[in-house]
Amino acid sequence: MKLKFWGVRGSIPTPGKSTVKYGGNTPSLELRLDNDELIIFDAGTGIRNLGDHLIANGESINTSILITHPHWDHIQGFPFFKPAFVSGNEITIIGTDRQEINLQHIIADQMRKIYFPIQLNELKAAIKFKSIGEEEFSPFDRQSAMNATNFEPIVLEKYMSQKGDPNQRIVDFAKDADIFIHDATYTPEEYVDKVSWGHSHYLFTLQLAARANVKHCVLFHHEPNRSDDQVDKILEKCKNEIKHKKLKFECSAAYEGLVISW
Repeated sequence: MKLKFWGVRGSIPTPGKSTVKYGGNTPSLELRLDNDELIIFDAGTGIRNLGDHLIANGESINTSILITHPHWDHIQGFPFFKPAFVSGNEITIIGTDRQEINLQHIIADQMRKIYFPIQLNELKAAIKFKSIGEEEFSPFDRQSAMNATNFEPIVLEKYMSQKGDPNQRIVDFAKDADIFIHDATYTPEEYVDKVSWGHSHYLFTLQLAARANVKHCVLFHHEPNRSDDQVDKILEKCKNEIKHKKLKFECSAAYEGLVISW
């Protein structure tokens, strides 16, 4: 299989001199299976360049796009995904319905005329939606959650009612993975003021990777104000932590154009 990163930045696109190395596009990944089947993870602004690449190669597509969660930075590129405008292409968008809105409306609403000139039902590709039952994974600490005010009630209730460590769900999901791509948006110091914002700090990511016995941990979803030099320093700190604790997995920081094959 081959995995290519087309967007690795979190929250908002960040073009500029300080983000050239790692890139400023928001999340989108291309996975090619051994039979050349295409699976896309997330539809941040990085999906625009992926779509342009597919069109330039004259490739007709029958693909699934998995939306890990529907924050803007994970869906905002879909209206600019050129293969969606081509007759004969087939796209299945996979994600989670919310209590107040289903997956199709989440994608369609950002393309309403007040926001965008082309509506979802005007796209020429055959587009289907498939809802999956799992909610998003987030780092969770019961003590911190008691003082936080912006947890979604349904998520808070679900995590608080679980026995043991709620984060064990992530460990079980990622157990023995070849590639573990995980949000490492914050430093531990930054995270103190951003509990319940839905993102992790890099030490939490390393802890999960170690508990899950993964082979390769990829730091992802870089904080929008983080420069290339700062990402380099975080990666260096992670490698030092891995060496100090004698952990056995490889660690790298995602950048646009990174290809991992296995």
